[in-house]
Amino acid sequence: MGGSWYDFLRLPDLAQRFEMVTVWPPFFRVNTDTQPSVAALLKELGLSVFPQYHEGRSVIQLEAASSVRTYSGDIPSLSISSLLDVHRAISSIERKCRTVPTDDPMKAKSAYKWDAITLAEWGRRTLWTREAKMMFDIAVRTVLGVESEDISFLWFLFYCHAGKGMGSLLEVKGAQKQRLHAGTQAISEKMAEELTQSRVVLSSAVQAIDQTSDDGTIRIFTNASRNPYKARAVIFSAPPSQYARIKWTPALPASKLQFFQKSGAMGYYTKVEGSGHLNLLSFWPELTVPSAHRHHTGRTWSEEPASTRRDQVLTHLRTLTGDDERALHPTEYLEQDWSREEYIAGCPVASMAAGLLTSFGDEIRRPLGRVHFAGTETATEWCGYMDGAVGSGVRAAREVVNVLKGVGPDNPKLGKAESRETRRKGAVSVSFGWTPWFLGIGVFVVAYFAESTMRTRSDV
Repeated sequence: MGGSWYDFLRLPDLAQRFEMVTVWPPFFRVNTDTQPSVAALLKELGLSVFPQYHEGRSVIQLEAASSVRTYSGDIPSLSISSLLDVHRAISSIERKCRTVPTDDPMKAKSAYKWDAITLAEWGRRTLWTREAKMMFDIAVRTVLGVESEDISFLWFLFYCHAGKGMGSLLEVKGAQKQRLHAGTQAISEKMAEELTQSRVVLSSAVQAIDQTSDDGTIRIFTNASRNPYKARAVIFSAPPSQYARIKWTPALPASKLQFFQKSGAMGYYTKVEGSGHLNLLSFWPELTVPSAHRHHTGRTWSEEPASTRRDQVLTHLRTLTGDDERALHPTEYLEQDWSREEYIAGCPVASMAAGLLTSFGDEIRRPLGRVHFAGTETATEWCGYMDGAVGSGVRAAREVVNVLKGVGPDNPKLGKAESRETRRKGAVSVSFGWTPWFLGIGVFVVAYFAESTMRTRSDV
């Protein structure tokens, strides 16, 4: 349970829990001021947050052979011309992204024009200085874990708008303002505690979903049992890259199949955490927690031996610290390569290539019979973040409740309801307490509604 978050308990003398999620950048950070869905969930679960540390000097190295630069605040150490170039590009993105409706990006006036080019192509046309181009590429890799030539410019604008702007996605006071005292995995643990043991089935990956049974139920086949699970409705919340692993009966429509085959390019992230006496990033006293993210080289870097990867990380850390030899001798070194996770295959979010959004954009949320799709990629607010995952779960739960109550099939572009709900100040209307398995956080989820549940739950 919990998708691409994983807390690793070590160093008992420091009582520290290492978060092996994509801790930085901010996909598993929260901002309870601007992310109402996850804020409501944290409040219900009794989980507290604390401010993300961002004091001291920042370190930047644009190229392997370039010098290491340090700076304070949010403005990187670049030439004046490069800073002006970066500022002009980000300002342009902020203006453009606000014209892209998050519930239906295809309605943007320039949708087809922007979806026909990649973010890299737009960057080449817009940015003038070499430093600005490198800095912009670093920002994209940091936010999405992919290269700018891999994604549609329209989808990037949608993504920025869903996250309250590009500045919000990059700044500490934006998307990554807070962290959880108990670690992100505590969300899954708390939710699991509210369920009876029979409701949570682990080590049982879904292999087939059959909607052709005579009694009208859906049969879900897993790799752990010959007997299928039966349900009146299913919510599927795995990343889009995993949809093709499932045998669907009846078969997926051609449009949905093409969308899933062409989308879902996951980022290449490796999370590295280390501890030692070099107090570089003081998230906790006397504890170093550096994170190393590999993007362009991620496809080949993960194939290197673990010892080689460790040496490369520590050597680079030494360079960033002014050749301090203590960086080579951590007391603890942990690594998590999310591209090697069988049912995730990358991190932090599945992106869309040029041309996909205008061709198949609404397929990502369109129900398939009584199978409904959730997950942070399907969110219209805070897509790619925990808040988007929670909000998409609420939206999918509402779809299922409406169908089971006989209200009828919902509009496939149900992101509109989700957008209105998540913009509202306060808690969402669907109780998290009884629908935690709806939350789309990158796991295979089978939702079963009993008749008694539908009669007794009046808070939907």
